[in-house]
Amino acid sequence: MKLTPHIMSILAVIALAYGCATTSIGDDDDTSADSDSDGDTDSDSDTDSDVDSDSDSDTDSDSDTDSDSDTDSDSDCDLSAFESFDSSTLPSGWEVENFDGDAYGYVWTWSDADNTTGGEGGYWWIDAAYSADFDDRLITGDFLRGECTEVHLSMNHIFSNHGSDDYGYVEIQVDGGDWVPVATYSNNADGAEDVDISSHLPTSDSEFRIRFRYVGFNDLSWKIDDFALSATP
Repeated sequence: MKLTPHIMSILAVIALAYGCATTSIGDDDDTSADSDSDGDTDSDSDTDSDVDSDSDSDTDSDSDTDSDSDTDSDSDCDLSAFESFDSSTLPSGWEVENFDGDAYGYVWTWSDADNTTGGEGGYWWIDAAYSADFDDRLITGDFLRGECTEVHLSMNHIFSNHGSDDYGYVEIQVDGGDWVPVATYSNNADGAEDVDISSHLPTSDSEFRIRFRYVGFNDLSWKIDDFALSATP
């Protein structure tokens, strides 16, 4: 094919244009990647650790328990009596009763000679060594049971027996009622005696007396010393 001058001119223009385009593409290859490497991560999380826990629970331990139970320890049990018989005078309120009215006049009498009861000093006794009937009494004054759970009578004594019809009775009378035996002696006996009389006193208002009654015929004697009443609240 024969190139005409006109065609050759066109080809020259195309070649020139292609060269310029190639140069422009190469010059635009800018490798400066403007990457911002400043990883300025704001780590200030500003976490407020002030929990402000109020540990003052303000528990009021003052329970103000009133331990004063106001228990009245004053029980009305103040029953107590003791007679040592060291004086020849009968204790206040006591009496001697010559019930049989025997002609010998041997009734309960005070003595301080030959105290064989187990006690000391004076004592009261009845001498019955005669051929006669005896029924003689030594009687206490009045007592009040009060708020007592137990009441005991105690004494030192010696009962000397001579025959089968001879007796020594310790008796109680409550609120003016009948006399009831709480201890009986028909054989020789001596020393300390203790008798629980609580069952004979039904209420705190029970008033009572004690009687020592000697019954016999041509007998020997009975001696009484250290009479006492004791009680438990």
